Amino acid sequence: FSAGSIVLGFGSLGYLIGKFSYINSANCSKLFEEKAPNGDVNKEIQEIRQKQKYNAELTERFNEILVTTRHFSDKENLILAECSRFALYAYSLPLSLAFSGLIHYAQTKNFIPSSKFFTTYPKLPKTVFGVLVGYLLGQYIYTQVADCALRFTENDPTGNIGAQLSQSRRPPHSITPEEEQVLESMTSSQFETEEYILPGQEDCSKFIKQDLSNHLKEFM
Repeated sequence: FSAGSIVLGFGSLGYLIGKFSYINSANCSKLFEEKAPNGDVNKEIQEIRQKQKYNAELTERFNEILVTTRHFSDKENLILAECSRFALYAYSLPLSLAFSGLIHYAQTKNFIPSSKFFTTYPKLPKTVFGVLVGYLLGQYIYTQVADCALRFTENDPTGNIGAQLSQSRRPPHSITPEEEQVLESMTSSQFETEEYILPGQEDCSKFIKQDLSNHLKEFM
């Protein structure tokens, strides 16, 4: 590859990264709030923010429960095992492959020096280090998402962990079918009332005069 093509490639990559970063930044969403507060895009942005806030609170609560819980039921252990497998295959394994591959490639191109002590496999130590870093980073990232907490609320809502998580508020706009039926019944019963006839002006005047005369008789 020539130097010009490399510069053009990195320039295009930087342009795309800059565009993507601005679209996902707070400045872009703030423009929608100011210019089109009632638009569909702004409503969707607000819903995403509320969902992210809810997931963050749920994740924090879930991590606190895991630290304080000493005994887990069989079903809870199964869910934790599913979480561990998902964290491994969806987070740790891809990051381990990416980090180890980049480090191995950097050593091949002499961007990073190989090991001087392991002469048989000089690239192995730093490549293994990349695997370890990717694994730990993937595990940490998984602890910051709400995937495992949602698994407990969906698969074991009556268990110890699931019940404690259920005490947290549900995400906005989440209404169960039972609550929807109750709301519909309350709304319909609100309008099924008897018709009331407001008294006219003459009736009000008669009532006030009669009430005043009764009070005057009491003092006399």
